[in-house]
Amino acid sequence: MFDPANFLYLAHELKSANSETKIRTSISRAYYSAFLLSREWLRNQNWQIFDDGRDHKNVARGLRSKIDRATGYQLGSLYRDNRADADYVLTKTLTPKEADDAIQLSVAIINKFQPISLPQQKPQQQNAIQKIKK
Repeated sequence: MFDPANFLYLAHELKSANSETKIRTSISRAYYSAFLLSREWLRNQNWQIFDDGRDHKNVARGLRSKIDRATGYQLGSLYRDNRADADYVLTKTLTPKEADDAIQLSVAIINKFQPISLPQQKPQQQNAIQKIKK
């Protein structure tokens, strides 16, 4: 069985790239990691899961009900504001900071029900970050 946390690790690897394609993919994968891990956690909590497009709103609603309102709203925001921009708004230029913000929000959501941490940055990632900051 695939572990959706792998999407978060991929997002982390891609976020510092000087490529809008990778930044957009990073944001999208950060959302899907939080969404899929939340969905499966809710399934184990006996929350009704539809396994279709309805689950994007349904999972956010489940987090509001089972954890707290803020967590459900965070997932909704990650979906509407971050992932939607990354996947659909071609006229907006997205930055590594926006990818990092999406990843950190994803981690915060997941940590509400499952401890997760990101791997340490590789030296080439640190070099890429320094280049982006200049």
